[in-house]
Amino acid sequence: YQYSVDGANFQAGNEFTNMAGGTYVVTIIDANGCETTTSVEVELREVADNFDIFDVSLYPNPNDGQFTVVYSSNGPQALEFRTYDAIGQLIGIVPGVAERGLNSYNLNFRNYAGGVYVLEIKGIRDVEFHQFVVGE
Repeated sequence: YQYSVDGANFQAGNEFTNMAGGTYVVTIIDANGCETTTSVEVELREVADNFDIFDVSLYPNPNDGQFTVVYSSNGPQALEFRTYDAIGQLIGIVPGVAERGLNSYNLNFRNYAGGVYVLEIKGIRDVEFHQFVVGE
């Protein structure tokens, strides 16, 4: 197959890059020379240059294990909340998400023994670490 978005310049692949938003008439020609066209709407969405996690707070700290983490993100992304014990051993992973702007997530560490822990918030391109204390 050959593909074109302008009716003149054809290519073997069906992916086009660096397109402006708008409506395009895509022409497709098969090996027998049969041709068809279809209209395609290209919608551009805002994409963040990077997916930072910032303005993180974890409270109340210390407490009995029920924490709220508040954080901001400049774009939607999947997160992982990873917890480590005092010697750096990974002891838990909780999946999460971030939307653009201010976010909050409740974390339950009541099954953890009293002590000092580290929370790693791992996003697409950013990692934040915060110490927290579970009381006995």
